Amino acid sequence: MHVSALQDTVRMMFDKIKSFIASIPPLMWIVSIIITFGIITTVLNGCNLESMVEVKVPPAVKTAINIPPNDFVSLEDADAAWTDWLAYVNSNTKKFESAIHTANERYAVIKQITDIGMASLNTAAPGIPGGTVLLSVASLLGGLFLKRPGEDARVASEKEASYNKGMEVAIELQNAVKTT
Repeated sequence: MHVSALQDTVRMMFDKIKSFIASIPPLMWIVSIIITFGIITTVLNGCNLESMVEVKVPPAVKTAINIPPNDFVSLEDADAAWTDWLAYVNSNTKKFESAIHTANERYAVIKQITDIGMASLNTAAPGIPGGTVLLSVASLLGGLFLKRPGEDARVASEKEASYNKGMEVAIELQNAVKTT
């Protein structure tokens, strides 16, 4: 009986709320909506909305500027991330430019030495019997000592294959020792 009395009380409260809402004129609804909107905008104005807005930073950029991949970058932090990105790009651009300049200098020195050597041999070779053949052999030998394109990648893959084979043999030996 106690539960039914509670249910009746709740029903009466809902009926009173319905009748109260029905008794409010439409002008009061408009005024209450405007007041509610004003309160909500005042509360939001007090919040830091920049910290709530996410900036979609490309994964490669996050990696480059040391932001963990799953971290949220807010609009508030976007300026700092942009500054870090510009510093990263400028730094690496200067490093890359310097590396290209250094490689061009080395190439120029090697080319100059080769040109001087070939010019010296060209002037001396005709005076020596078989000098032209010797010049060709010298050019061929010089070419053998030059690094071929892709040589570093080939050596790296050979080292990796050797390492992997060594690991396989080590695992086999370890398993053999365990079984005995």
